[in-house]
Amino acid sequence: MRTLLTIALAAGCSSSTSVPTRQLGVQDHLSEAEQHDADADALEQRAQAEAAVAAPAPAYVCGDQPLADQVTSGGERLGIRAPCWRGESNAVDRDRAAAARLRADARAHRAQARALLTTKQAWCAGLPAAELDHTPFDHHEDIVAVTAELDSDRVVGARIRFGPVPHLTADWMRQTLACHHALAAASGFEPTYLASCPAVVAGAEMTVIDDPSGLIVVIRASDPGAGLTIYARAEALLDPQADPVDHQH
Repeated sequence: MRTLLTIALAAGCSSSTSVPTRQLGVQDHLSEAEQHDADADALEQRAQAEAAVAAPAPAYVCGDQPLADQVTSGGERLGIRAPCWRGESNAVDRDRAAAARLRADARAHRAQARALLTTKQAWCAGLPAAELDHTPFDHHEDIVAVTAELDSDRVVGARIRFGPVPHLTADWMRQTLACHHALAAASGFEPTYLASCPAVVAGAEMTVIDDPSGLIVVIRASDPGAGLTIYARAEALLDPQADPVDHQH
C-alpha cells in the first residue's frame, strides 16, 4: 500500500510589513525585537520631552475664507466657504505613532521566534540525540536512485529512492526530515548547517512515499534557485566526494 506523507513547513511572517522577508532564525528575530523596542523607547522619550513644550495641534485647519468670499455668479457673491480639514498631527503624535508601530513589529518578531521554536520542539520530540547531527541522506549506501523533479522543463527538486532498510518507516523518515528542516529554520537556514542535505533548503516541501521496494522522498520548492539547490545536493548523494552547488545565493 502506498501512503503519502507530506510536510509543508512555512516560516513566513504575516504580521507587519516592516518585518524583513529574508529568512531569520530565532536569535535574529529576538535581536530585531530588542532593537525595535529600543528605538520605540527613544521615540517615546522624545515625544514626552516635546509634549512638555509644544502647543497642541489645532483640531481643524480652515482654508482662506476671504478668498472664498470673492467667488461670484452673475455679479452676486456666493456663500462658498473653504473646507476645514483636520490639522496635521504634531511631532509628538507622529513619534508616538511610530513608537507604536515599532512595538507591534517587536511583538511580531517575538511571535515568529516562538513559532520557530514550537515547530522545532514538536517535530524533534522523541528523536534520539544521535539523529540530530546527521540526516538519513548521510547513509549514501542505502540510496539507490536520484532523479530530478520537473515542472514542465524546469527543475524544481529531486526524487530520492532508498533501498530496503530494516525498520525504516515512512513515519520515522517524515519526522526526522521535518525535525532537521525545523532546526535549519530556527537557525535562519545557516548555509553551513548540514550543507549537503537536500531537505534543509529554505522553502523545501517534502513528501514521503511508502513504496514496497523502499521509501521514496520527494523534495520540491517553488523558488527556482531552491529547486536547483535541492537537486544538486540530492545528485551529489550518489557521489559523496562531489561538492553540490548552492543555487540560492
